[in-house]
Amino acid sequence: MSVKKKKTRFKVLVYSSRIIFDSLREYLGEVPIIEKVIFVEDIEYLEVLDDTDNMILIFLEESLIKRDFAKIKTLIEKNKNNYRFFMIFQEIDAFNLYQFIKAGIKGIIDPNWTKSELRNAINKSVKDEFIYPRRLLTELIQSIVEKNEVGWDSFYFSKRETEVAKLLVEGLTNKEIGKELDISEKTVKAHLTHIYTKLSCSKRTEAVRKLLLL
Repeated sequence: MSVKKKKTRFKVLVYSSRIIFDSLREYLGEVPIIEKVIFVEDIEYLEVLDDTDNMILIFLEESLIKRDFAKIKTLIEKNKNNYRFFMIFQEIDAFNLYQFIKAGIKGIIDPNWTKSELRNAINKSVKDEFIYPRRLLTELIQSIVEKNEVGWDSFYFSKRETEVAKLLVEGLTNKEIGKELDISEKTVKAHLTHIYTKLSCSKRTEAVRKLLLL
């Protein structure tokens, strides 16, 4: 007799204003994989967090991150392999976004997202995918490429591979990349294989992180 595998459920900790927390709690309460949503009033609660029995997503409001950046940066760097950190943003420039990604933030949550958009983001996080609004990534990529902060040239990407890499980082699927560049999905996969080889990685998320943080 086969035994059904118990589905993993997530606990969500939200370090934000009460208004944003109430909004997120309403939305997250309807996501089946979310077990509990907890309001965090003090950063010290996160600093002593020691919960190995639960899969935990931690949402941090942008304004509070900026206020306690040194503490939160240390917190993220110390625990990024155990918990998944996300930033709740209103507006953020490319430079600060880059710093947060570098620290270990797994994604950006827009408090104005619809329920379906937020649910989709949570489902992506479960698959260990990065979550970033495309507009922000487009600005980040343009900023990085213009300043030559990312050494993509050192990997000798072809012109087409560079185009595919940019869209990959922006979060497009293979089908969407193909549509954007007017090439087949099979051709996209071939370009991605070359990109992964040049980056010495095998996973999509690993490639995105390397492309962002080079």
